[in-house]
Amino acid sequence: MRVLTSTNIADSSWVTGCDYLTQLKRVVAVTERTVVVWDYKSQGSCQDNCFIIKPMEHCLLCVCTVNLGDQLAKDDILMGDDGGHVNLFTVTSDDFGLKQSKAKKKSQLQILDSRKFKNIKRKLHDDWVVKVKFISALNCFGSCSLDSVHSFVLDDLKRLEDNLPVREFSVPRGVNAFTYCGKANIIVTGGDDKVLRLWHPNINTKPVGKLLGHLFSVMEIVTNEKDQHIISLSTAKVFRVWDIQTLSLLQIFHDSQGKAGEMQIYAMIFDNNHGTLITGSSVIDIYPLTRMIQDTKQVPQTHERNINVLAYNRAFHQVLTICAESIVKVSINLHPLTGRKKNVAVAFITDKLLSN
Repeated sequence: MRVLTSTNIADSSWVTGCDYLTQLKRVVAVTERTVVVWDYKSQGSCQDNCFIIKPMEHCLLCVCTVNLGDQLAKDDILMGDDGGHVNLFTVTSDDFGLKQSKAKKKSQLQILDSRKFKNIKRKLHDDWVVKVKFISALNCFGSCSLDSVHSFVLDDLKRLEDNLPVREFSVPRGVNAFTYCGKANIIVTGGDDKVLRLWHPNINTKPVGKLLGHLFSVMEIVTNEKDQHIISLSTAKVFRVWDIQTLSLLQIFHDSQGKAGEMQIYAMIFDNNHGTLITGSSVIDIYPLTRMIQDTKQVPQTHERNINVLAYNRAFHQVLTICAESIVKVSINLHPLTGRKKNVAVAFITDKLLSN
């Protein structure tokens, strides 16, 4: 987790989002009024490698890269703004490889006119667009807003270029965050009404399931694709881990750093390659995934004394144990809510591996 390189953006506005441009191999970030493209690998001063694209008509709030895999020397960027628009912004290698005059070469930042870039936008929400993502498995983009009517939109990129109806999902008090589970083919949304809703991507009239339990607004949701778990985060810094197949709660844990209103967590991702949950506030925290029970590192305790005999009855899915006090116990290996067979000791950890 060491820092490879960094740069300071010479802009008084907040940086509201960033992503990686897979084709151009650069970082794109958005501030309230500008788009920043940073060539972080170039030699020399990092500030010499920043391009500032401005002006933008509305305040930019989120950004993501469209990964189509068939584009060369260009990247499409999705951006959401405070006017309820979703923008499809295209940048190419030619945009940043033009010959500069000597005067411009001495400049730390190179300013580019936004009107020279291809930008398609469409108003899809009646409130701020708080998150936008491109879901490669569905070949669709998703955007969410606090708008109670046009809360979540999931559709093809072509809809940004025309005025045809879009596939939109309505949620009371809007949607703050959403995620997609590819194995289950389920979209999960969460917002200020504290309810996680599960949707089939092609059915926007009614959710296929609901997950209840959060006491505060849901701000972030990520997917553990391997285990088909959903991890949700509330404004009280409380994490909940859900089994998307059984619709059951596996674990609750919280970030103990500071009080509830302090060190607010602004971002959360799940690294499926390493099985780790990563959160960002004023620090970066990593929560490793492991086989543990609830909020402790304790293994399940069945007896007070040493177990001398252990047997498993496959026919009835029962575990027989006898301890040193000659106490015999039979444990049924069934999920308590659904009756489905389930491992007794599968959950998510809470201890942090690293705070830096």
